[in-house]
Amino acid sequence: TPDMDGDAIGGAVNLVTRGAPWQRDLFKVTLAGGFNALTSQEISQMAGNLSRRFGEERRLGLVLAGSYYATNRGSDDIEMEWDEAFETDVLDDLQFRDYVVSRDRLGLMGMVEYAFPDDRSSFRVTGVFNDYSDQEFRRRSRIRFGKGEYLSATSVTDARMERELKNRFEEQRIWSATAAGVQAVGKGTLDYAFSLSHAEEAEPGRTDITMLQEGMGFDFDVSDPWRPRYAVTQGSEFEIGGFEFDELVLEDNFTGEDALVASVDFSWPFTVGDQGSLLKVGGKIRSHDKRRTTDVRIYDGFDGDLALDALAGPFDDPDFFFQEYRVGHVPGPGRTDRFTRENLPLFEFDESSSRADTDPANYRADEWITAGYAMVQMDLGDLRL
Repeated sequence: TPDMDGDAIGGAVNLVTRGAPWQRDLFKVTLAGGFNALTSQEISQMAGNLSRRFGEERRLGLVLAGSYYATNRGSDDIEMEWDEAFETDVLDDLQFRDYVVSRDRLGLMGMVEYAFPDDRSSFRVTGVFNDYSDQEFRRRSRIRFGKGEYLSATSVTDARMERELKNRFEEQRIWSATAAGVQAVGKGTLDYAFSLSHAEEAEPGRTDITMLQEGMGFDFDVSDPWRPRYAVTQGSEFEIGGFEFDELVLEDNFTGEDALVASVDFSWPFTVGDQGSLLKVGGKIRSHDKRRTTDVRIYDGFDGDLALDALAGPFDDPDFFFQEYRVGHVPGPGRTDRFTRENLPLFEFDESSSRADTDPANYRADEWITAGYAMVQMDLGDLRL
């Protein structure tokens, strides 16, 4: 119908937020906790809600709500890629990934509403704030059999092994404020609403670094394709001095969006003969401003020698994936951050690749929409026009 948004042809959801109950005041607190055995860290959750009405007729309502959630999670992950050689499937890529993720979420909501004595008019102001942060460390040991030369379906030479660290912190913030009301005007009703909202996602100082050992040989057993086994025949898998610098990627990303929405609708009931009808007119303004800034800096060389032993952290998991594998040392977050910050001029900047990843990702988009409508709704027996 004309009183719906033009881009809502698939339907619309009328989201009704919590209001203060008329019968009695409400206060509720929830506390919960847990423990993650893989990371040996706790999980915490709490929430609270206060709803109350004031005055002799309880026409003024207040709602306050908040929640907090903190979790420290981890996972041991194995990923494989396959290719074809010697008329059979051969293992092309084997990855061991250790994830440690810490997430915190805070949500706050406040609402004040007033119901006028005519029982047809009301006014409400609502504010919502959410903050979410996510710190991820991914430690990866990767064997790239396909970069070498297959001697048979279960043996390869001149392959490569990589030790990688991804250090990513992400924060998201959303807030919104809405003022809305319903006002009786004679037999008619005036609905109005005005809202402002802001959302942003920041990913500052992301670091991805790869250390590499080339010229390695492997024999592998894929009789169990879900848990392949391998033996090193060339090179040293756990000698950290044998891994040299390959690539460093530094990123700063930000995405933000601001929105404004204002609407007014007026409806007036009338009759045609003995049939009820309704006249509705209204208008709406909607504005969006969205932008993204991305800065990717890729370094593919180093002026001097840089081996893993200069960056390695204490992580070395001999019990990875149910004690079936060992994941050796990878660059440590603290040592890597300090080293890159103090020695960044010694890294060789790849301008072409950096521009290719940076330039297409930056943009700004603005939207301003105004709309109006007028409609008549008529009921003719069982038929509605």
